[in-house]
Amino acid sequence: MSSVYDGSVYPIYNSKEKYDNYLELLYIEEYEKKHYVLITDFDRLMCNYNKYRVKKNFCKCCLHCFSSTKLLENHIPDCYLLNGTQKIKLPKPGSKVFFKNYHKIQPVPFGIYADFEALTEK
Repeated sequence: MSSVYDGSVYPIYNSKEKYDNYLELLYIEEYEKKHYVLITDFDRLMCNYNKYRVKKNFCKCCLHCFSSTKLLENHIPDCYLLNGTQKIKLPKPGSKVFFKNYHKIQPVPFGIYADFEALTEK
């Protein structure tokens, strides 16, 4: 079940059990009016919250967007194991990480260097 608040959609409840035959509901609350709506295509609903208007695949647990169903299927086991939190993938111990995207570096307009030990009083 998902809910709409301030124009954004977020999950209220995700069942731990996974069935082949299930319904997805959207809970809309506006002032005193409360209403449930059947979601027929979750990816189409979430496409409005993405600036790209092509078909995307969304994880129903963490709402991350994937460009293919294969990427989504690889993501789902880790997502459900961690109860909707993001998985952190660290490099193997002893391995090195290199920065390769030098074209994405943005120049810094100025830098501040401060020595706070010089301001301490006796």
